[in-house]
Amino acid sequence: RTPKARRGPPARMFDVAPVDSSAIVVGVMCGALVTMALVARHRRVGLDLSLAETAASKKSEEATTISEPEKVRRFDCDVAASQRRHCVPLLRWTNAVEVRAPTLFVSAQFGADADGVLLPRADQQCGAAFANLERALNTAGRTFKDVAKLNAYLVHGRCSLAEYRAVERRYLSTDALPAVTILFVPALATQNIFFQIDCVAC
Repeated sequence: RTPKARRGPPARMFDVAPVDSSAIVVGVMCGALVTMALVARHRRVGLDLSLAETAASKKSEEATTISEPEKVRRFDCDVAASQRRHCVPLLRWTNAVEVRAPTLFVSAQFGADADGVLLPRADQQCGAAFANLERALNTAGRTFKDVAKLNAYLVHGRCSLAEYRAVERRYLSTDALPAVTILFVPALATQNIFFQIDCVAC
């Protein structure tokens, strides 16, 4: 008879080494530290980019913002001085004005009071028109010192240069005179309007 083979322990596919729990803990901690470092770096990079963008934006705004004294440049010459002295000594203006800032165009203002009632006399209309123009400028954050060009329209025979001049001197500063055009016209929008004024400011 063929002797029976002796049975031994069953064969195993792989040998499993005993697991060291401390090694697992160390591995998990290292992985967590690496993850935290990556997150911190990502946040730092994002903050740096944000700060860089803010700085660039501020620099751009500073580059495009024109300081107050540079908004308007005024030029005069000997010819203009001679004209003022000999031709129209009662009037004041600057010969040339350069605008170097955002420009504001103000519609013609006439001599109505705060309630919209047209005043009867030319001198009153001049005063009210200048006041209305000042109000329009202030609404846009400007004053008469920001005016680069001023146009005045006087109805011939109803409004005089003297009446215009008396009011103009109360509003226009000698050190910031605009370029000025004064026209005598036969009529304005209605027959009861004797004076009208508009301007360009910056």
